[in-house]
Amino acid sequence: VDQSRREIRAASDIKVMRTSFLAFLNPKQSLYRPGDKAEVEIKTLTANDEPVAVDGKVVVTRNWWHDPVPVPLSITDKTSTLRADEAVSAKMAQPGHYEETELFTKFVKTNDRGEAVFDFQPERDGYYTIDFTGFDSDGKEVKSSVNVFVCSKESKELGYKYGGLQIITEKDTYRAGDKAM
Repeated sequence: VDQSRREIRAASDIKVMRTSFLAFLNPKQSLYRPGDKAEVEIKTLTANDEPVAVDGKVVVTRNWWHDPVPVPLSITDKTSTLRADEAVSAKMAQPGHYEETELFTKFVKTNDRGEAVFDFQPERDGYYTIDFTGFDSDGKEVKSSVNVFVCSKESKELGYKYGGLQIITEKDTYRAGDKAM
């Protein structure tokens, strides 16, 4: 409040980022068949949604879940001091894990509109991770990642482990009347 008893108020928003741009990856579809061309759009934008041309690296990795392998253990074994419930969880020959196989690396450049399209042809069932890495003008690393799933009509397994029920559709958004495959 000033001397004439007027009150002036103002508000403003400010965007603060650790890097000078962000990278966004958007697959054309989420679900593919082996041999299909999987396409991923790459978009690089500043905090003010202004496009920026960036050199980057894309790494494609195929992931496959392997269930844990228990060690056969007799509960009555005299050398074991574990209770029965401890024996089940404590002895694993191999814990559950993802086998990550890096398939290839490709260098990409987004254009003046901050856009690039990356494509590849997955040959096997599995879930694939596409990682983009670029560097801003200060040398700070900018990363983004997205997954796509690949399965044939005969597939019973995607090599993907999820803690509950997950429905994987071909695309993220459907309109009224669209059919999910």
